[in-house]
Amino acid sequence: MVEFVGLDDITSIEKMKQSYMDSLVAPLDAYWQAAIIDPAPHWELVMDGRSLGYFAADNQKRLLQFYASEREAELFAAVIGSEWVETAVAGTNDPAFLSLCLDVHKQVSVNTYLFHDARPVDPALPAYPKAMFRLSSEGDLARLLAFYGRNDEFSDPDAIESNFGSQRSYVQSLIANQQSFILEDGGTLLGIGEVRLSASQPPNADVGMIVDKDHRRRGVGTSILARLKAYCASQNAVPICSCAAANTASRKTIEKAGFVAHHRILDIFF
Repeated sequence: MVEFVGLDDITSIEKMKQSYMDSLVAPLDAYWQAAIIDPAPHWELVMDGRSLGYFAADNQKRLLQFYASEREAELFAAVIGSEWVETAVAGTNDPAFLSLCLDVHKQVSVNTYLFHDARPVDPALPAYPKAMFRLSSEGDLARLLAFYGRNDEFSDPDAIESNFGSQRSYVQSLIANQQSFILEDGGTLLGIGEVRLSASQPPNADVGMIVDKDHRRRGVGTSILARLKAYCASQNAVPICSCAAANTASRKTIEKAGFVAHHRILDIFF
């Protein structure tokens, strides 16, 4: 019989978490791991007094992560039959979990595209020949907060709050860790970039950008991503990124910047 042991502190399964990350055939977007999966409730899977794995499920009863060292099918059946799970979110980069889901699925849809860098791209920006790209500083905080508020339609306030306490704390953390960048033309803020080095999946680094609403469709986003890729190269990091399936404009920009999506995160309905 499978026993579900609720965890108040996921550091107790740190080794299993790392084994899970090591089993992936391609990196998992750090946003999903740090902002959605890790803050969600976790349960340890115990059978015959032995710890054999764990799972995470959010308050929407979505199974977000599943890992078992053995007896995978038996443990998975118990998990999806539990009171905490109704649907699942699984990536094609996690074939073990995805295969178990597909055995019993009724419907699948794409939630997120996972990109890796495939080719170099020239960061030149003909529409703004005098544009300058630089690291953000603490003096930029007010401008950055106003920029996020005006332009970040795809942010998840709950995820930011659960990890950083507020949007302000999130941006301050990026600045303090030299992970926030600005592209500006004179006094005009054209767009911003982020680089988040992965602690659990080195040497990968998640890159992202947001372009001001008044300066979109002019190559700004592609230029920012190309410059972020160059920064990653200087840090011996490998750039990866993702975007929501519904964010068609962002997907096109990412692809123009030389990224390719060979993997997806899927919504799975049982």
